[in-house]
Amino acid sequence: MVVDSSLAASWCFPDERTDYTNAILQAISAPLEAVAPRLWAYEVRNAVLMGLRRKRITHADALEFLESIEGRPIRLADPVSDDGVFSLAGRHGQDEVLPRVGAPRRSPFVCLAAVTYSRHLHQ
Repeated sequence: MVVDSSLAASWCFPDERTDYTNAILQAISAPLEAVAPRLWAYEVRNAVLMGLRRKRITHADALEFLESIEGRPIRLADPVSDDGVFSLAGRHGQDEVLPRVGAPRRSPFVCLAAVTYSRHLHQ
């Protein structure tokens, strides 16, 4: 399972939690390992920092959340190549490489990027 930072950030902010995001959190709470790009750790911490600045969470909540994800079986990895994401996005008519802020987590490109990244990890 590939986990992106917007999904992980939803675990931190109660107003972003859905049945889908909770199910993923429960799945990686079990013996299932998740994989994320190495940049994920920085993106998640940036989301938490933005949440603190906007007073969406308290400092104590932020620390508790960061401690909680430390114990999750999430392996950070580097892709073999990022070129596959660009190529695949182009073939499917995507005009951007990164999803926009506020884009649905299950948008075609978010899924496309996750699948491409996952394929590269398993090459």
